[in-house]
Amino acid sequence: MRKWALTWSAPTTICSLIVFYSINLHNPEHYQHITELSWMFACSFLFFLAAVYFVWKKKNYGLSFICVMVQFAFAFYGYGASHLPYLLYPYLSMYEHFTNQSMAVALIIAFITGLLHRETVVKRLVSAINQIHRWVDIVCSCHLVLTRTLSHKTKKLQFFRPLMR
Repeated sequence: MRKWALTWSAPTTICSLIVFYSINLHNPEHYQHITELSWMFACSFLFFLAAVYFVWKKKNYGLSFICVMVQFAFAFYGYGASHLPYLLYPYLSMYEHFTNQSMAVALIIAFITGLLHRETVVKRLVSAINQIHRWVDIVCSCHLVLTRTLSHKTKKLQFFRPLMR
């Protein structure tokens, strides 16, 4: 996995630079917004370099993972923010095509209901995990008892083997 990550880090960076160049050719206004948010992409690149460094040195894999997550967060947020005010250029903008008040209230209620329902789902998952844990304990206990019983019988058989010859 380490070799794969190190091998593909440079080609991935080169591809992202090609995409930035092609955005300049395809939509200069979007490219202008990207350059205004260039600090976000610079931070993304610095976190990328930190992650590659940690993987290269074979240390701090947890910190490397966090660097990759922060790198993706900067890149994702920067790219999304560079689209604003358009959600779908040039047809859909957040100023002209926003939802009406009754739909906004319905969406907020649905969101809160989902959060409240989430607690019920979490309780059910915890209950299921506890049940699985109990079954694993039972299976391990049975395995331990059987192992001790069989090893005890094997020792008795090994004692009588020289007599059986």
